[in-house]
Amino acid sequence: MKRFVWMGTCLIVALGLSGCEWGTGSDSESWSSSYNWVNFSGAYRSAAGGILVTDYTSTPSTPGSTNIFNTSESGGTLPVNERAGGGKTQHTPIAPGSFSLRVGDAVSLSDNGNGILEGSGGNGKVSYTGGTWNFELYDWAEQFQSSQSIRISYAYYVSNAGTGGSGAQAGSSGKTIYSFMVTQQGQNITLTDNNGAVYSGYIKQMRSTTGAERDHATGQYMPQNGDMIVASFECKGTSAAGKEVRIVGTLQGEVAASVFTGRTMTGTWIETNGKTGDINGTTAAIAISPPVAAVGSETVEGAL
Repeated sequence: MKRFVWMGTCLIVALGLSGCEWGTGSDSESWSSSYNWVNFSGAYRSAAGGILVTDYTSTPSTPGSTNIFNTSESGGTLPVNERAGGGKTQHTPIAPGSFSLRVGDAVSLSDNGNGILEGSGGNGKVSYTGGTWNFELYDWAEQFQSSQSIRISYAYYVSNAGTGGSGAQAGSSGKTIYSFMVTQQGQNITLTDNNGAVYSGYIKQMRSTTGAERDHATGQYMPQNGDMIVASFECKGTSAAGKEVRIVGTLQGEVAASVFTGRTMTGTWIETNGKTGDINGTTAAIAISPPVAAVGSETVEGAL
């Protein structure tokens, strides 16, 4: 397929970005040479040092924000004539005051906000951080002629930042993802996770706040200081858990003299018949070197 050069076009773009934009189009074989200096390669990790791909929520993912989920699950079965029981929740940390426990249809205990379970049929305790819970019933157990199912319900916190101890849950099946090694070559991009799985794709579109400018004296295409570069990308691959995965996201960085800094990755992890996760990662700054254009030629690739 023939590779061709897109001429940059200055316009007002979404999100308030005014400047130069190019797109790969449906054939994904085009590339603007005016952006050859852009380099998003690097090791991307959670800024908080925890899980990179976290459990997706209906709340927009904002690094550092905390979301809360309501859930219910089985607490097992209370045998005939037993008065006590206990267990551990599937998720933590538990939101104080949200935990409740029901034994059969007769006994219901609720969390008073201080880790104490209270009710007319008994009492107990719950650990918000550890998720462990227990109870000793009163004389209600003597009325049970058969074993009784135990149901528990509670709310738990999930931090999109993925910080250690934040209660963040993995947004990927089987293997938790803590990092992506990004390799960019022109518009082509490859992500390799910490489990060794590889996801390949391309940058679909790139835009800047002001656009790269050609220095007529040197023939170079120089990004302006303070320019913000935003690139949308898409990759596909198979995870370490054997799930077919599609990753759709955005790479972003800021020009500071001859350094490309503030490089971040945000996006969505989508498994076929599996989980959906949020991606929020950062990587170190890198030196940039804008290419020299061929001055005097009839057409200069990537000229604005």
